[in-house]
Amino acid sequence: MVLLLFNQLHLRDGNRCIATVNPTSAIPFLTGHTNFCTTSLLRRKRLVSGSYDETIRFWDIETGEMKKCLQVKKPVSCVDFLAEEVTFNPIQQLAGHLNSIHAVVLSSKNLVSAGADKALVCWDWRADTNLKIVRFGQQTTINIGVQLVSGATEEEGDRVIGVKIDGIVQVFSIKRQEMISQFKLSELEHGDPVLNSKLANVGAAPNNVLQWFAAKRTQMTCTTKSAILHLQWQEGDQHEEPSLVASPTSSTIPLSAS
Repeated sequence: MVLLLFNQLHLRDGNRCIATVNPTSAIPFLTGHTNFCTTSLLRRKRLVSGSYDETIRFWDIETGEMKKCLQVKKPVSCVDFLAEEVTFNPIQQLAGHLNSIHAVVLSSKNLVSAGADKALVCWDWRADTNLKIVRFGQQTTINIGVQLVSGATEEEGDRVIGVKIDGIVQVFSIKRQEMISQFKLSELEHGDPVLNSKLANVGAAPNNVLQWFAAKRTQMTCTTKSAILHLQWQEGDQHEEPSLVASPTSSTIPLSAS
C-alpha cells in the first residue's frame, strides 16, 4: 500500500528551526492507493492523486478524508483539474497520441497533453466531439512538462510552454498553430561567470537532464538533480522574440532567449 504524505510540512520544519515541539502537529498520511502514487496536485484545499492502481483519488487536506475515488481502468501518470468545475463525471475521452502521456495541463478553454511520442496535442475540451486544435509533432526529445500561459493580448490567446529533458524550451501559439520561440537553457549566457558555469551543463545527460518543470503567468521553474533554475517570462510585441530573466540567486539578471 502506498501512503501519501501531506499537509503542514512547512509548520513542522519551522518548529524544528526554533526548537519547538508541538505534539498536536503530527503530519498525517493519506492511505488508499494500492500501487505507486505517480502524481499529485493541490488546488485550494483539495488534493488529487493518481496511481498505477488505475485510480484518481480526491482528498480533503484538512481532515485527511478521501472524498472520491475514480476508477479509470488504466495507470494514471499525470493529472490536472479546475477546482471550480469538478463534477466527477466523465465528459469525453480524447485520443491523439501514439504512446503514453507524460504530462497534461488544463485551462478554462484548452487542454494540452505531452506524450512519449514526443508530440504536444492541443484540444478544445469543451467541444462535444474529439476536437483536436493542433498537434505539434516531430519533436526531438520528450517533454518533461507543459504549461499554458496567457498571451500578451486576449486576441493572442493561450500559449504553450514545453520543456524537454535536454533543456530546450519551446513556446507555441495555439491560435497561430506554430512555434514562436525556442532556446536552450545552457546557452542563456551573461557576463557573470558564476551564472554561466551554473547554466553550462543544464540538460546534459546523465546527471543534469531536467527532472521537473512548472510555469505560472510569466514565471517558470526548472530543476535538475542538483540545480533549480527560476526564469521570468517577459512579453513584448507578439511578433518579437520573447526574453527571459534568470534568478539563480536573490538578484535578477536579464538574459536574452536565442
